[in-house]
Amino acid sequence: MSNSETHKSLDNHGAVANIQQVARMKSELAQVYSNLGQPRQAIALLCGKLVDKSQEIECTPDSATQIATKYNDKSGQVAALGILGEAYRLIGNDDQAIKYLHVAQQLYPAYDFLVLNSLGNAYKSRAQLRELQADSANKAGIYSKENEFTQKSVEDYNQAHQYFQKSAKLASDQKQTLAEMRGLLNLIQLGSQTNKNKVINDQEFNQTVHDALKVLEILPDSATKVYGAIDLAYLQSDAKGTSPFTYCPNKFILPNADVLNLLQKSVSASQNLQDNRLLSYSNGALGHFWECQPKQETAALKYTQTAIVAADNKLSAKDSLYLWEWQAGRILDQQNRKEEAIASYQRAFDTLEDIRSDILTAERDVQFDFRDVVRPLHRTLAQSRLDLLEVGAMSTTRYAYADERRAKELSEVVKTIDALKLSELQN
Repeated sequence: MSNSETHKSLDNHGAVANIQQVARMKSELAQVYSNLGQPRQAIALLCGKLVDKSQEIECTPDSATQIATKYNDKSGQVAALGILGEAYRLIGNDDQAIKYLHVAQQLYPAYDFLVLNSLGNAYKSRAQLRELQADSANKAGIYSKENEFTQKSVEDYNQAHQYFQKSAKLASDQKQTLAEMRGLLNLIQLGSQTNKNKVINDQEFNQTVHDALKVLEILPDSATKVYGAIDLAYLQSDAKGTSPFTYCPNKFILPNADVLNLLQKSVSASQNLQDNRLLSYSNGALGHFWECQPKQETAALKYTQTAIVAADNKLSAKDSLYLWEWQAGRILDQQNRKEEAIASYQRAFDTLEDIRSDILTAERDVQFDFRDVVRPLHRTLAQSRLDLLEVGAMSTTRYAYADERRAKELSEVVKTIDALKLSELQN
């Protein structure tokens, strides 16, 4: 059934005998919208309108949430409120997400591990925002506000810790291995990203990694297995930013042989699933591993190019395409293939410019840190073009670098720097 037909059937309430089924259909469609990166469409189906931070929870009578509430359909309420909370988190309204998810959790306090996991993500997201606010207050010299935001951030991180723990335990008790894996991975990421505050002590962190590796062994081929293997492989004690694919780690937590084994498993699982998005991430991650090993440029470029082809196939993973084009540029640079490297950096730049505004406003789960991705990519492209101009200027052949080409290259450098200034303003 097409979306328009689905909407038509949903609008025609008289044609549907079971009104509770209407609400559940709306919730299912909302989940599809959310998965496609359209959380505002999901909110329209689930609540009927956007609610800002100052408003109480109040949805329109024909929304999925209100229909489920009116007919006392508790499982339908939990589903609608859970998806609604996630949608609000995706658009950056963590306060509203937490409100809705708490209502869902109270309906079944010891039942829904998915809601508990979502609560953990919402508290973690708000904690990260408060960390940024504390940093801004510090730079502005407002130290009382810095302390206030830091304390609130620590409180939210501790809440996230508790909810991830509960989610993983509940999923384990119910033999729900995929959900257990998500909870364990969230705990691990929380521990590795907040090692300064020590939200999770070393003993718990190491035990959680051990548990996750055991669960991974019994997981069926799935997106959770692919991403889980990559996340575990790239665990570091000194993470430099939000994206592990933009720099070479000083030291993995796991031995190199285990890291390679995990990344090969992720490639194998994505091949079995024949999912271009998964093929892109798994091959790109394996390519990055080889990029960071001495004298392995050939293997690195092979897997990176496979990742580019998969990401570019019907634009299956446009939000990762820029990563692999940038990675290919770095590898080509290592091989002293400067012009090919610049072409690859330029493709990465163009793709990032095309998708960046969408990521900043809608796709919270694939957002990147400005310092990790946007600034270094712009600077790499500009510097590479300048380096090429310098080589041309030093050439003994008068016409090796024609004036027209030099002017074009300089123009591209200026464009790149101007785009960086604009990106900084938007950020």
